[in-house]
Amino acid sequence: MRIDISALDLDDGAARAGEYATLMPLTPKEREGQNRLQVVAGADAAAITQEAAGVVGAFKDAIKNAYGADFEELRFIQAFHHAAKGLADRPVHYPRPGLGPRVGPDPAGKNFEWFVANNHKNGLGVALDALWEPRGLPYQDKRR
Repeated sequence: MRIDISALDLDDGAARAGEYATLMPLTPKEREGQNRLQVVAGADAAAITQEAAGVVGAFKDAIKNAYGADFEELRFIQAFHHAAKGLADRPVHYPRPGLGPRVGPDPAGKNFEWFVANNHKNGLGVALDALWEPRGLPYQDKRR
């Protein structure tokens, strides 16, 4: 998949509040003096990247000042990164009963058995991990 930015409209809170207060787009005169960035289709990609980098940098600085920690060390930022990129080193599928990742889907269609076993009083009783430190759900040994 590839994503190309064709237009970019970034506002600060005051600019966005101004538009929501009127429910109409602000005129260029009304936008003067507000902290906003608008880049339209056909603009130079390098200019878009440079302008966006400035906005991202300001956002990271604001988060660091608000939480008193490095941006990348904050759990909600780590969680967002994991949610956005996924677990690249692991396959994506419903949890399966079995002995390991080589066990494929149940040919009889009983892929729900992991959930049944997990909820059983003698089951694993596991829930999803914290998204800032995901490990994935374990396989359940069908021999038990």
